[in-house]
Amino acid sequence: MTFATTDTLTKQQFIQYYRQILLPEVAELGQQKLLNQHLIIIGVGGLGTHVAQQLTAAGIGHLYLVDDDKIESSNLPRQILFNPESIGQYKVSHAAAELIKLNPDVKVTTYAERFSKDFSESLFAGNSALKQANEDERLILLDCSDNMPTRQLLNHWCARHFIPLVSASVSAFSGQLMLIDGKSTPEAGCYQCVFSS
Repeated sequence: MTFATTDTLTKQQFIQYYRQILLPEVAELGQQKLLNQHLIIIGVGGLGTHVAQQLTAAGIGHLYLVDDDKIESSNLPRQILFNPESIGQYKVSHAAAELIKLNPDVKVTTYAERFSKDFSESLFAGNSALKQANEDERLILLDCSDNMPTRQLLNHWCARHFIPLVSASVSAFSGQLMLIDGKSTPEAGCYQCVFSS
């Protein structure tokens, strides 16, 4: 699977993203970068569903959703991509269908499995577009997982492949957000430097 990059915006894209393009921090070049960006979201729960919706609406080009959970009724108050009819479905499958309705231009690839060492080893081998995006520095991983072993594994994988890692978590009324980029700022360390276990 390969995805072409966008060098110019279509008339429809310019109209759709006009309010963002007006922002000097984004402009037309920034919108093109969004359309060419590849993002892996690990965890399609309370945080991951909101992040995926906002990125899709903003015009992100390529999303990869990774989660092995199925939708339960207790998810519905926080995970607003889901509804009572979606209970029992895989989160990634239902989320992908809803995201494509929100923005048909987004390319969504789903993995209904847990991020494990074996999965991480096979990810680039099974997706040439993802590997190419990493080589072109157009790949970011968003950690929306909910457990420390997964967070440490994600950190290790990102550090090994020099993939920028955005680690976020929310609990009750508190949250944290951290960007780790071993290529741009190797002196800043990584997730394991801050949270050793």
